[in-house]
Amino acid sequence: MKPLELISITFLLMLTIQVQGNERIWGGQIYKEKCAQCHGSTDPRFPVLQGQHASYLSMTLHSYINSRRQSTTMINIARKLSPLEIQFVSTYLSSKKFCSIDVIIDAKDGIMIEGKTIVQRGGCRNCHGQNFQGLAGPRLAGQKTDYLIKALQGYKTQSRRTHSPMTQIFTNYSRQDISDIAAYLNSLKSKVCN
Repeated sequence: MKPLELISITFLLMLTIQVQGNERIWGGQIYKEKCAQCHGSTDPRFPVLQGQHASYLSMTLHSYINSRRQSTTMINIARKLSPLEIQFVSTYLSSKKFCSIDVIIDAKDGIMIEGKTIVQRGGCRNCHGQNFQGLAGPRLAGQKTDYLIKALQGYKTQSRRTHSPMTQIFTNYSRQDISDIAAYLNSLKSKVCN
């Protein structure tokens, strides 16, 4: 190997190590500047992102960039992020504890026991994990009720087209079923945060 090649490889390795070491720091800065105003609050309209899987967060941001998910605000924010910034903020958020945001258990009009029955019948654990902390699908346990209702209604009305199996599943659920499911999933915060 030539000395110049060795120097180049060494430099690239050092740069990679430096980037990996600072990934969470840079991701935290991006979150603070672009995300925390909405997602760092207890506002029921915005989902908790902390503790979500990095791959899911990255996929979601790309879905906004490609307009597969609809939100003018999120589309504008996501389109201004570079692929590296998306990676950094996704890694940062996945490293944080879900329970660092004070999510209120807010069952609203949903009936938790009915929601539990629907979820058990629906096979939701196959993708979202035994305790709904995420598997192939995103973490749902303890998520904000209003956000869950909006997301699930989006699958029902097909305005949220990011995952076709969810659209097929929710076509037959009523508004009350969706409220019940959201109430049940929100109530799981006490199980995952204590």
